[in-house]
Amino acid sequence: MKKTDSMFPDARIPYGTWGSSYFPAWQSSPLAEVNIGQFAGESMARILGIRKTSTRHLDYLIIGSTVPWHWKFWNATVVAACMGRRIPGFQMEQACATGLQAIMLAGGQIQSGASEAVGVLTFDRTSDSPVGVFPERRAYRRTEVISDVWDNFGFDPATGEAMLNSAGNVARKYRISRKEIDELTAYRYEQYFKAKESGFLDRVAVPLEILNMQGKSMGIISEDIGVKKISLDSLRAMRELDSCVTSGTQTH
Repeated sequence: MKKTDSMFPDARIPYGTWGSSYFPAWQSSPLAEVNIGQFAGESMARILGIRKTSTRHLDYLIIGSTVPWHWKFWNATVVAACMGRRIPGFQMEQACATGLQAIMLAGGQIQSGASEAVGVLTFDRTSDSPVGVFPERRAYRRTEVISDVWDNFGFDPATGEAMLNSAGNVARKYRISRKEIDELTAYRYEQYFKAKESGFLDRVAVPLEILNMQGKSMGIISEDIGVKKISLDSLRAMRELDSCVTSGTQTH
């Protein structure tokens, strides 16, 4: 068996210190009323408290978020303040796998000796994204108005194509069939609901209370809202959008 060397042999994730919120559709829950960065920082403090891990151990914070949010200019430092700590840090983002990259950067921060304990916090608000107005002197309108999620999903400046087209191109290049994608999607749904019914998700996801500006409770996010059971037959009946992609096999 081939030996695999660790990229960051001095870095460790203390067992059991991780946690997550549930993933509700924003407009269907009280989360539509919150500042996502502030809520994420406050939630991290609560989750670490439940895990009996003090935020005082942290000397650096790396946050990962792709969709712009209010106060983003101040990035990790303001999120750390919402967590109850005044520590340095930075925000990183990329179109996909932001969470994995954030963990790798934290590992590098430890391995280099720059920090002793780095917190990693990722969050996003894809179903209620902001609209931005950008000066664009090359355009006849002189400005461009962009709905951050939908317009970027629909147009990659490097290719001129949408993400949907990229998925179709990859499927054709590697000969991935629609049948395979439907079966994998159905299997993942089956795994999810089995994990939910067995209580496995309760070991990771934490119910979180939403407060309004006056500090009054608006409700508790205690489950994934909007996730419904789906069968393989129903996936196969969906209209194909591009090669192997349907509305049932998209991630957003």
